[in-house]
Order: sequence, then structure tokens, then C-alpha cells
Amino acid sequence: MISVITICKNEAAHIAQTIESVIGQSYSDVEYIVIDGGSTDGTVDIIKSYSDKISYFVSEPDNGIYDALNKGILAAHGEIIGTMNGGDFYEPGALQAVWNSFLEKPDSNILYGNLNFIYDDGTSENFIAGDDLSRLPYGSINLGHVACFVTADTYIEQGLYNTAYKIAGDYDFLLRCYVNGKKFYHIRNTLSNYRVNGVSSTNHVLTFQETCAIALVYARDEAMRSEIREGIANLYKERFLS
Repeated sequence: MISVITICKNEAAHIAQTIESVIGQSYSDVEYIVIDGGSTDGTVDIIKSYSDKISYFVSEPDNGIYDALNKGILAAHGEIIGTMNGGDFYEPGALQAVWNSFLEKPDSNILYGNLNFIYDDGTSENFIAGDDLSRLPYGSINLGHVACFVTADTYIEQGLYNTAYKIAGDYDFLLRCYVNGKKFYHIRNTLSNYRVNGVSSTNHVLTFQETCAIALVYARDEAMRSEIREGIANLYKERFLS
């Protein structure tokens, strides 16, 4: 079984598309969990209209993105767990591709695919995740969390998301797995669609501050710490100040 966790708050405009992208998958052995942060804009009513397709649902205030994700993980029963933020959505056949890949590479801890960035003007851009993750410890994130699927055993071994982070807790988790030798497998399919208007994509300063802080936690020595600081600062300037 694959468990899919959707976290959301005030996503009335897009939550139906998110839900339908999960329940409309060709792969049928899916447990669908929805964690709402106490929406007040009609999101809850939309979610409840799909109640027969949702295995577990709760709407209550939480302590941010990673607190909500942890709630969902603790409620999940699947062998593989995917996370899909409210507003984002899967490509048709995504979950079947994940399961087929897991059967092919059963020793994988994290399976990840490609994704599309969806912009407010309706345009999109395909993002091809990297095969080489060796720069991950230096803040170079060339895989998308919304297109990642993690085995339940990996969460048990590595722990859940660190709620001290508001935006980059997914990077902290992926880096933790990487430095601890967990096995990543790149699925060649485009699995997910990510709307570029979420918390991490609009709060650039905090994203880079947390990314840098996380990378420094796992740095081996002062030389690596110096390279991390310089590299992330240059990346920030290139993306947002040029």
C-alpha cells in the first residue's frame, strides 16, 4: 500500500484538483490522509465532499508544515509514503510508476521523480531531478520533495520532520537520509506538479537562511562550512539579486 498525505490550509481554490489527482490514480492500493490546519475559506467542506475516498481526515490548528506532515506520517499504514501539499497535484500514473520502481529497486529508501513547476500565469516548466546528489550537503537541492516517496521503515529509522524549521524541514530530512547512507532512486517519470506560490517559493530569505543553517549542521569540517556559506550566498545572489 502507498499512503499519500495532503496537508493544507485555506486552499479552496485548488484542493479539489489535489484530491482528484490522488483518488484518480490507476494504482488502487492507496491510503489517502488529509491534514488540514484549520481552514476557514471553505476548504473543509470541499474535503468532506470526498469523504468516501479519504481514509483519515482531521482539521485543527497545527504548528506549521512539518507538524502537519508528522501527524500524517504517524497516521499512515502504507509501505511507501508520499506527501502532496494542497494546491499541488500528481500526474496520471504517478503512483503506479512509484510502485513499479519500488518492485524493481526494493532496497530503495527514497524514490523521487521529476516535476512540473506551475506558475500563476498558467505557464509551466519541467524540472528534471538530478541523478548525482553529491552536492546536496552543500545546499544544492536538485530533487523536489513533492515528487519524493519515502518508505515507512526509513521514517522509523531516521525520524520525522524537525518542526524547528518553518520552510526547509524537507531539506533537513533528505540531507539526514543522505549523510546516513540511505538509498535514493531516481524515477524517470514526471510525477508531480508544484505550484510556485507556496511558503518556500515566496519567502526566499527564510528559505536560504534555513537551508544554510541545515547544511552547516551536517558539515564535516570548517573547510566544508566555509564552502557552504559561500556557495549558498552566491546561489541566493544569482537567483534573487541579479
